[in-house]
Amino acid sequence: MNSMPSLLVREQAILLNLGSLRAIAMHERVLIFNYNSPGGKVFLELLRPRLNPRNINGGPAMPFQLEVVEAALLSRIQRLERRLMHVEPRVATLLEVLPNRLTGDVLEQLRLSKQSLVELGSRAGDLKQMLIDLLEDPHEIRRICIMGRNCTLDKVSDDMECSVPLEKQVAEEEEEEIEMLLENYLQRCESCHGQAERLLDSAREMEDSIAVNLSSRRLEVSRVELLLQVGTFCVAVGALIAGIFGMNLKSYLENNTWGISADAGAAWPVANPAVTCADVAEAGSPSSFVASPFLFLQGDAIYMFFETKNPVTSQGDIAAAVYMMPESSKNGDLRLYRALDFPLKWTLEKVLLEKPLVDSAIINFRGSYWLLGSDLSSYGAKQNGELSIWYSSSPLAPWNPHRHNTIGSMDNGSSFRNGGRPFVYDGDLYRIGKQSGGVSGHSIKVFKVEILTANEYKEIEVPFVFDKPRKGRNAWNGARSHHLDVQWLPSSQLWIGVMDGDRVPSNDSVHRLTIGYMFYGVTLLLVLLLGGLIGAIRCTIPLRWCAPHIEKRGDFVHSKQQFFLKYKLSSLFSSLNKLGSLLGGRINYRTWKGRVYVVLVILVLIFLTCLGTHCIYGGNGAEEPYPIKGRYSQFTLLTMTYDARLWNLKMFVEHYSKCASVREIVVIWNKGRPPVLNELKSAVPVRVRVEDKNTLNNRFNIDEKIKTRAVMELDDDIMMPCDDLERGFKVWREHPDRIVGYYPRLAAGTPLEYRNERYARQQGGYNMILTGAAFMDHGLAFERYWSKKAEVGRKMVDSFFNCEDVLLNFLFANASSMSMVEYVKPAWAIDMSKFSGVAISRNTQAHYHVRSKCLAKFSEVYGNLSAKRLFSSRGDDWDV
Repeated sequence: MNSMPSLLVREQAILLNLGSLRAIAMHERVLIFNYNSPGGKVFLELLRPRLNPRNINGGPAMPFQLEVVEAALLSRIQRLERRLMHVEPRVATLLEVLPNRLTGDVLEQLRLSKQSLVELGSRAGDLKQMLIDLLEDPHEIRRICIMGRNCTLDKVSDDMECSVPLEKQVAEEEEEEIEMLLENYLQRCESCHGQAERLLDSAREMEDSIAVNLSSRRLEVSRVELLLQVGTFCVAVGALIAGIFGMNLKSYLENNTWGISADAGAAWPVANPAVTCADVAEAGSPSSFVASPFLFLQGDAIYMFFETKNPVTSQGDIAAAVYMMPESSKNGDLRLYRALDFPLKWTLEKVLLEKPLVDSAIINFRGSYWLLGSDLSSYGAKQNGELSIWYSSSPLAPWNPHRHNTIGSMDNGSSFRNGGRPFVYDGDLYRIGKQSGGVSGHSIKVFKVEILTANEYKEIEVPFVFDKPRKGRNAWNGARSHHLDVQWLPSSQLWIGVMDGDRVPSNDSVHRLTIGYMFYGVTLLLVLLLGGLIGAIRCTIPLRWCAPHIEKRGDFVHSKQQFFLKYKLSSLFSSLNKLGSLLGGRINYRTWKGRVYVVLVILVLIFLTCLGTHCIYGGNGAEEPYPIKGRYSQFTLLTMTYDARLWNLKMFVEHYSKCASVREIVVIWNKGRPPVLNELKSAVPVRVRVEDKNTLNNRFNIDEKIKTRAVMELDDDIMMPCDDLERGFKVWREHPDRIVGYYPRLAAGTPLEYRNERYARQQGGYNMILTGAAFMDHGLAFERYWSKKAEVGRKMVDSFFNCEDVLLNFLFANASSMSMVEYVKPAWAIDMSKFSGVAISRNTQAHYHVRSKCLAKFSEVYGNLSAKRLFSSRGDDWDV
């Protein structure tokens, strides 16, 4: 089918092709093709009224074929005008909101409107051209006029010749009418075509403006991206520097002292570690670790010397000895120093060996001095695992090598490298070795030396009983220990020992930084790949960029290499464009499926970024205790339960036994069959204390088996992080005469009324701490609870099966005029009883009513509670 509009005049018919309207008009009838099409229906609606004689209004009737032609032109023009009226206001609206409102929907509407205008302008232009062609060809118009008449056209002059003169006159008049008719429709068509072109030009200008606007925004985004990349790089460099040197920063949260005081910070018992790198800060030198301790006895004094790594100089420094042999392997020798003013002033006495020895030790055994160490001049694994021996008659005399040097290597997993000084026990020599596990080993082994002569050496491993830490990184030696030193105390006839330890493996911070930046790198790589993929889909590289430009034949001869390069680039760009088209056909991120993929990719990027951030800034994963004056301590955890809550108890013990300062867990068993200890998975000793009577007073029973001053009473259905326990324990050590807990209450009013924590916060203070989660001095608290004065209160506790914590608060309040409670806000706490259905106090209102009765009775017997203590009054931001 011909898509161009046409009007062809034949001898007995007029052929019409106006898009969806195709017809053959004859003198008395018209044949319509596809009369059910939109164009055919409109044509019939316009033609039928014209054929009705009543619509002529007394004027002369036009020939049938002219009525058909006019109806066809009118239907076509009206359809174009209606489409223009539909598109014009839509385009005007878009031109008003653009370019300020750049959204996907608005841009899509602009594209569709522009497409409609292009189609409308094309159709109006084609119809306009057809009408112009007809007006410029009078022959065709005259052929229409003579159709159905006894007239002909002169082939030479093209004049009409009719057999009846009147018909010629009528035909000439019709010719003028047809020209006027065609000119009328031509004007309407030109108006429609001109308006469509003007709107199209406006849309194109708007597109250009949008392109400029988007280019400006892209430049702004690129600038912001560049700034963010520079900022990210600066932050990364800062994080790297902080990761390397941050451990050198002095912490003002700790008041470091070198003396060990049993009363300092309620440190009873004093817990490991005894010395940390934070303590060394007082010596005026930064420290990243302390290791390799040695004991030295002088009179009644015990000195401990140890190695500390200076992260600035990356060397080890020794704290003291009478004759001291510090590690100097970086100098390539082994040196002996003598104390000038023990233990602080030393001088170089002699270079013993010109070898880079590490972990060296000298011992006098059976009349000879023996030097045992590892020679770093070897290569590979042997460098950290070999044992070499020298012997001499005096530490200052020449040293002779053993006949079988090197004695052994760690290649077979044995512990040949020294892990401390050898010692003599019952006349036999024992050597301490470190088990293979990196540069400094990860555990200690002990060997009995059976033969030690200048020509032979033989040792066998002996059992070494040492409880391995089961608290993981929460234990001070959870990751490794690589040095042990033992000494015999003649005055007390006891052996004492010191051991180093670390919560994390060697180079943990570097490892975390490396992993973190690897995650960042993978994220950046994915972003670049995603950007490249989107660019390949949405962008097309113009091939004209690489089209060879040759003006003369001689240019081609002289630019052959350049021509070949441009040809290769053109082929590459063509392949990339094909790849983009292929990917665009398979990946469409505008569909719901594509959007799901985009969301998944974004979630993966966020996840990788979070992992990288956690590795770099999330710490080493250990919930470490908080020291008081450089000292650590431990507490006993008490919980009261019965057989229906055994599943709670199992989770309770497994979780809290890994907390760093928990020394023992005591389970107060009130009712039912007590659990077997192997049912409870614990990292610390667990003791089940079975009570004869089911009473809440059992919570505060005096227990002489408790080995710590501090106890924490904690309900078995409360779960909170270990760090919350450590913070509460630190606050209690600062105030050991008080109740320190996590659930504050304010008893106020006349009479006193028990209310929840929300009321206390509304009033801005508290005067009670619930002992379901609280630290206290068990000697002080339990004696007060079982005093004669508290007998009335204990009977009420048995009567109501409630209020034991309220009673203890009254007893503490009456022991001093000061506030005897301290609050610590937990990071989070979960009440597991809500998931079990075995909560002790399921009816909250009834529970509060009973406690209000207790408050009224206790206030009559013991007086009032202490004055309200304000939140945020302690200054550590833990009581907000």
